[in-house]
Amino acid sequence: MSLHFIRLSIAVAAPLAIAPAGALAAEHVVKMLNDNGKGEYMVFEPSYIEAAPGDTVKFVAVDQFHNAETMPEIWPEGAATFQGELSKDVTLTIEEPGVYGIKCQPHWRSDFTITIERKALAMLEAAGLDLGALPGKLVRVRGFIEWWNGPMIAATHPEQIEVLAPASPAG
Repeated sequence: MSLHFIRLSIAVAAPLAIAPAGALAAEHVVKMLNDNGKGEYMVFEPSYIEAAPGDTVKFVAVDQFHNAETMPEIWPEGAATFQGELSKDVTLTIEEPGVYGIKCQPHWRSDFTITIERKALAMLEAAGLDLGALPGKLVRVRGFIEWWNGPMIAATHPEQIEVLAPASPAG
């Protein structure tokens, strides 16, 4: 099993987060894949993007039976939501600063999600936990398992997250 990183949450499976930053409009391309060749399945590639208001993010249906759509719980206030059609490309224009959580609806329930609320980010950073350094690492998260479109733990304190080691080459 391998971890996929999201700025606001850490997830195993398909979510994608977009943290707006920068000033010039750009187009970012995200592939919707069954297998990225690295032992990761049902993924967005890349799984993390830094974008600026005015940038576009084009989700390309490389493999069939994927879509990209809003995760309302991880979405900037005031930004328009969207829902792409199954097996079709869709483009999102970044409107507001914040974290944009994107999921593939057919595969969203296929694995486990860890969420981190915005108000907890400052505590994590103050404790020296660099969320940007987590991709490819083995992480232990402690907490209560809830059902939120699949099994989920809400991480509210730095003590809940422990970086164990880099992932093995096999994932």
